[in-house]
Amino acid sequence: MSDLKTANDCIKMADGIGVVDTLHKLYRRKMVVSIPVSTETAKTDFYELTLSVRAHNCLYRAGARTVGDVVRHIGDGSVKTLRNMSDKTVKEVYRKTMEFCYSQLTLIQKLKFFEAIIK
Repeated sequence: MSDLKTANDCIKMADGIGVVDTLHKLYRRKMVVSIPVSTETAKTDFYELTLSVRAHNCLYRAGARTVGDVVRHIGDGSVKTLRNMSDKTVKEVYRKTMEFCYSQLTLIQKLKFFEAIIK
């Protein structure tokens, strides 16, 4: 692990460079992290993710209409099998979903998220 010692340090870094890049700096390898999504965020229309046209069309064709639907597709791995969904597009969907969901968390929820990862 890098020199980040507390969840507060992680939050400060995530606010500066983004949560996905912060997680990469923490672990420097592939890791599995649950996307922190609140009930209210899950109900949000997935247009809010500002995805590329290709990513949007692939998810829409698969029946995704909310952020919760996108998180479900990521969680069960079906996002990788959608028609026209390249590796680059899968990474885009994951990154934008993670960044959006993280941005919707309260400070306390962000602390709990990073505390669980640091342990």
